[in-house]
Amino acid sequence: MKIHSYFTRCLTVCLVMTFPLLAQGAPAPHELAGIKLGADITDYPHLEYSNFLKEVVVTEWAGFAKGVISYGVCENPGMIIKTKFKFSDISKKFYKTILKS
Repeated sequence: MKIHSYFTRCLTVCLVMTFPLLAQGAPAPHELAGIKLGADITDYPHLEYSNFLKEVVVTEWAGFAKGVISYGVCENPGMIIKTKFKFSDISKKFYKTILKS
């Protein structure tokens, strides 16, 4: 989790700093915090791996455009631990309807 939050903060800073360049047509960065796109993951032995969870991506399911289901693979294999979904309908009217119920 430490690496994830650090990486997220670095990505945010990088995007904020490079947005003016991207708007002018400059090339997008291919490296962030020393991690290069297209590199092999084994080039970074200092990263911490999450060997206790696996994820499944689902699309167009029950009113959702996309979702990620995380499930355990160690002590409780197959147990769903976390879900994250994006609604298909992203209108303001739809969200107001949800808030009322």
